[in-house]
Formats: sequence, structure tokens, C-alpha cells
Amino acid sequence: MGKQINYYMGFKDFIKVAQFALDLGCAICRGENKKIICSDQIDIVTPSVKRYFFYLPEAGDLRVRTENGSIKNIFRRNCLN
Repeated sequence: MGKQINYYMGFKDFIKVAQFALDLGCAICRGENKKIICSDQIDIVTPSVKRYFFYLPEAGDLRVRTENGSIKNIFRRNCLN
């Protein structure tokens, strides 16, 4: 199981963390219109988006749960039946 950590930092600092995660093999993902958009490129990170998560593709597919038109939870595919 993953762990969610809420931590707020400046954009320039986050770019450094995001690049480090990419270098380790993570994808960077964000919610967009009830979908999860993932990329292995740093250009997915923009100042206008405030919520991202790092995802290891080897962990399996993701499942998105929505509520009232917005993303509520994100799970690995095999965590829910």
C-alpha cells in the first residue's frame, strides 16, 4: 500500500523533487477532467496545478474513484474488487 503525504513547497523546489522521482523511475501524475494524466517528462509539472502524485508503473494499473465530478481516491487496480 502507498502512503499519502501532504507537503506544500514552492514550485522551484517541487521541480527538483519531481526530477529526482523521474530519475528513480517514477511517473508524475495529476488529475484532469476525471482522468489521471501521467508522464515521464518534467513538463507535466506546471505552476497552475497544485496536486501531483508519483507513481511506479511496476506497481500495476490505477483505479480512480470520483465523487461529484472530481477525483476522490486513486488506488492500485488490484486493491479494490
